[in-house]
Amino acid sequence: MFRRQQSDESQMSRSRRQLLQYGTCGAMGSTTFLSTMLNLRLTSSALAAAPVPTTGYKALVCIFLNGAIDGFQVLTPFGDTPGDTDFANYAASRSNMSLKREDPSTPGAPGGGWDTAGQAAGATYGYLQQITDSATGKKYGIHPRFTHLKNLYNAGKATFVANVGALADPIANKTEYGQVSKRKPVGLFSHSDLQRHWQTGVPMSRNQAKGWGGRMADLLTDPTSQNNLNVYTSAYSAISLLGRNIWQTGTTTTPYAISTAGAVLLDGYAVPGTSEYNALQTYDRDASDIQNDFINHQYADLLEKSINVARTSARDAGESFNSAYTTAQLPTTLPGGGAVTPFGTGSLGTQLQSVARVIKQRAQLGQNRQIFMVQVGGWDHHANLLQNQNSMIPGIDTGIKAFHDFLSAEGILNDVCTFTISDFGRTISSNGIGTDHAWGSNMIVMGGALNTSGGPRIWGTYPQILMGNNSILDTSTRGTYIPTTSTDAFHAEFCRWMGIANGSYLEAVLPNIRRFYGAGSSGNPMGFLNI
Repeated sequence: MFRRQQSDESQMSRSRRQLLQYGTCGAMGSTTFLSTMLNLRLTSSALAAAPVPTTGYKALVCIFLNGAIDGFQVLTPFGDTPGDTDFANYAASRSNMSLKREDPSTPGAPGGGWDTAGQAAGATYGYLQQITDSATGKKYGIHPRFTHLKNLYNAGKATFVANVGALADPIANKTEYGQVSKRKPVGLFSHSDLQRHWQTGVPMSRNQAKGWGGRMADLLTDPTSQNNLNVYTSAYSAISLLGRNIWQTGTTTTPYAISTAGAVLLDGYAVPGTSEYNALQTYDRDASDIQNDFINHQYADLLEKSINVARTSARDAGESFNSAYTTAQLPTTLPGGGAVTPFGTGSLGTQLQSVARVIKQRAQLGQNRQIFMVQVGGWDHHANLLQNQNSMIPGIDTGIKAFHDFLSAEGILNDVCTFTISDFGRTISSNGIGTDHAWGSNMIVMGGALNTSGGPRIWGTYPQILMGNNSILDTSTRGTYIPTTSTDAFHAEFCRWMGIANGSYLEAVLPNIRRFYGAGSSGNPMGFLNI
């Protein structure tokens, strides 16, 4: 009897210790529990039945290609003739990293005279696929493994923003780059610094803890702001598949971190009295009892009370989220017939499938403006560039096609805009086995809200691929190109599309925007979205 009691007390002690560890020691951003615990503004009112939004639904999905994808291998010059100068310059500059071209008359086939300038064997890595920029008539090449992306571009559902990067001041050429009066982003060419700059929109600081996505969400959900769109404020406005991050962090907005299985709850925890609770092992029932005791205890100390209100809300928010998430039924048939592309088991596909589940349940979760962040790392290809992109890009390509099909089948393709960000670009020249850190790069934007008047087109200014002294943008002798489009202008387009007004509201989200776009004007920052 004594041994049984001692055993139970020891078990209870372990339960208490483990439970306290959950609340104090978990890696920040790795669990929804901590994410919502830190969001002390979340109360039980966030779980009340939300009115049906009257302003429609819009969402941004940010795909973070961590490590700096080589964007000048994703989108290249192609040219109009076998000996076209633009492609010849690209092939000469990239040397053994340059790809061959397909035969424009037989897409996907060897280009005959067209592919003589490329170095990488097309039989191994495929052939650059030709697309046309309707605004200039120029031909560009999409990476051979981005076959779905090419079709989406031609259908007006995907585009590129060329040579975009973090800028503190406009810099027109390498002469201005050398001027002291022209500020450069802090830590230029550093992974951690440029990742921060892309997410914060504050390239002159390493101390900025809030991102432009979080600041935007703050404005859209603030009932005292003239920019409020009557968005239902809850933990589910900013959903992250990579834990806590700067981009989704605002003053009142906190990223709600989930896994591909849904909200991450306390291991072995269930609400006492439920069937889930009854199915638990004795040890986990004890942990659940302790947690419930924490929640129901009456606390005189205000701080303790606040913490346990947050604890209660974290638990209830997670349960409520999972109730919607796990019951989401994704469409399988496209509007015009045919099957929706499966998301597959790749990293991006599984993450975007999670985003699709949340979007599917947007009404149940009470949302009409949401921002999502997903991540695929491993793009720092100083070596084996051709081989790595050859194996990695198909997973990205399939993921975005499956997500496009979901949005089409759901009837909200025009209401969700997906875009890529990455640390920085990579050198135009080869280091022999890969490419190194540079500056400007080419980003992808997808969705039904793209401005395709006149046909599909590429936005921004694609630089002429020339090396060293021959290029006015090259800050080195290796093809380190100054961005011709700032991240501020790029991001401002998404802010305006989501509903952020020009002027002081846009500047509150992107403090540096006036250096690149007249924030008081009525036009679009760039024009690639229908606003």
